[in-house]
Amino acid sequence: PVISDVVVIEVTDYSAIVKWYTDEPSNSVVEFGTTSGEYTDSISDSTLVTSHSIKLIDLIPETTYYFVVKSTDSSDNTAQSEENRFITENARGCFINTASDSPVYDRKNE
Repeated sequence: PVISDVVVIEVTDYSAIVKWYTDEPSNSVVEFGTTSGEYTDSISDSTLVTSHSIKLIDLIPETTYYFVVKSTDSSDNTAQSEENRFITENARGCFINTASDSPVYDRKNE
């Protein structure tokens, strides 16, 4: 599969949703952690889809998380994204989405 359009949405102090697309039905895996290149946690869904969405929970507020997404098709071919990152909200409800090259600032509670 070919992975495209990796984004992070609905970031809170304790959770975030990672979304992406593949060009063929495949499973959904997000590996993540607080150190670049070290993914200590993983959440997966074995359903074969082309539009993927995984909710990360039990995150730490005001923390940078690094992650990759992986998808494997029915023929056991696996694709992996480049590393991305996001920062969970702080007490004021702000987060920085850096899944793309340009940071996106969302100030919810100002």
